[in-house]
Formats: sequence, structure tokens, C-alpha cells
Amino acid sequence: MFVHLLLEGFSDGSLGVALDIVGTTAHFSRSGRAPLSASKRELMQRVASIDGEPVRSSAGRTMPVDGAFNVRSLRAQDVVLVPGMFSAGGRTVDDLLEREDIHRASGLLAKASARGWW
Repeated sequence: MFVHLLLEGFSDGSLGVALDIVGTTAHFSRSGRAPLSASKRELMQRVASIDGEPVRSSAGRTMPVDGAFNVRSLRAQDVVLVPGMFSAGGRTVDDLLEREDIHRASGLLAKASARGWW
């Protein structure tokens, strides 16, 4: 499972590219054009937020999600992807790192990493 963890101000392009890559690969696998070995699971993906609520992108679009990000629901070989954050137009990386949602996400990702997830 690929879990796309969205944070407020995520880059639409970053999410779109990641969804497209995983989705296209899953399509090729299902169609037999690029079959996975017997030991591999079907490629799946979901979009999550910290609290399960929709998230606004850097372009102002509201993105619905499949639910809240939950470290306990991760399984071996799951991959968590965090789309890039848009930091132009006066917003600096330091400003982003001060946000509460970023701190919360960092803590959750550290827990996931400590349990062996990517």
C-alpha cells in the first residue's frame, strides 16, 4: 500500500505525479504487461490526512481524503509518501517547520520509521 499523507499547502503537482506513477504501475501489473512476482501484493494506494479531514493544496484546492493517517494500520512493505510543500511567495521552510501539523506528522512518521516502515 502506498499512503499519500497530505499536509495543508501540499503541492498539487507532487501529489498528481505520485498518484499517476503508482496508478499506472498498478494498471500495468493488473493487465499482465508488468506482472508482479507471486510474493508481491497488488499495488494499492490511498490518500490520508492527519485527522481524516480534507486538505487544502497550495493552489487553494480542497482535496478529499480516504481517512486519517494511522501508524498502527501500516503493514510491512507499506510506503508513506508526503507530497512536497509549496514554499514560494514569501513562505519559507522555517515557517513550514513551525506549524503544528508538520510537528504532528513528523512525530507520526518517526513512529512509523521506528517500527520499520518507510
